[in-house]
Amino acid sequence: MVPGSAAQLQTLGPNGESMAIRILFVDDEPSIREMMPQILTVHGFDVTSAATVAEALSRIASGSFDVLISDLNIGEPGDGFTVVSAMRRTQPQCLTFIMTGYPAFETALQAIRSQVDDYLLKPTPIPELVEAIERKLKSAERKPARLTATKRISDIIRENTTKILQRTLAAMKAEPELAALPLTDEQHVFLLASLLEEAAETLASSGPGHSSKKSMDSAAMRGHMRRLQGYSIPLIIASLRLLENVIYEVVGENLLALDISRVISDIRQLNDNLARQLQETTRAYLSGEARRLVFDQDEKWAGWHCTSCCWNRPAPDSETERLALAACVHAEFEAHNCERFARENWKWA
Repeated sequence: MVPGSAAQLQTLGPNGESMAIRILFVDDEPSIREMMPQILTVHGFDVTSAATVAEALSRIASGSFDVLISDLNIGEPGDGFTVVSAMRRTQPQCLTFIMTGYPAFETALQAIRSQVDDYLLKPTPIPELVEAIERKLKSAERKPARLTATKRISDIIRENTTKILQRTLAAMKAEPELAALPLTDEQHVFLLASLLEEAAETLASSGPGHSSKKSMDSAAMRGHMRRLQGYSIPLIIASLRLLENVIYEVVGENLLALDISRVISDIRQLNDNLARQLQETTRAYLSGEARRLVFDQDEKWAGWHCTSCCWNRPAPDSETERLALAACVHAEFEAHNCERFARENWKWA
């Protein structure tokens, strides 16, 4: 590369000839995509533009670039990560810049700071943009070729389980019908924690179209327990939909850490596994007897009631004991050993 002013910065072509710095500019807003390349061209850069992720990937596959400038959100939130990841793998010496209009999106900015050469807040004044490109191109401390990311979606789920559950709970509380259920926060999400664990395990160890017996048994238990908790089938589906949305949101925030070669197959397999779990959960829900949780006057989970056996039993005072014992309630109901189980485990109400 030949250092100089922004208009004079050049790179070497395949035969050693001097060439203008080649920039790939990616943005889905037509006005920005038309204006910015023209301005950068005036400053001496050779600019190619793209409007979509697919178009950007095609450009990367067919051409060589010195600089990538991509919007963070191209059509969908976080799509810019996909473009950066593709460039990072195929042309690791290319400088990468991300533009974002959301400076408060701290999680994304942390990922951006660690994975790209620089980030720019929209709207970026042209002099600042040109100065940033020039500074990075001239820098003697250019980043070495980055290591290829090797994480899979199963790793992201395991590392972010608590975050996923917290965000899902917040989303559930924002849904009036889910929020109306007289359950504690822990009762809402503890079944989802096992679902995440089993989905990650299946994703990491199984091929497409396969779900383990453990995963399906747990899905059936969730069906029985959701019925006890007062969920309807639409609410079961709604809670899983919210969980899926949060999973993909967190995956998007960590896209730069993923092995892109496995992302599509992993997403397909994750969708398949979640669909299988939902199918088994609803099957178990529909096959259950008429039974429900009983709540006291303060709308707290007080115990269980089985209409088949016509008896009641209270829940323990300890929340930990409640959850542990609740996990085996459905099996006792199935065996219609409600009275025996109650006499062995609880005093009569």
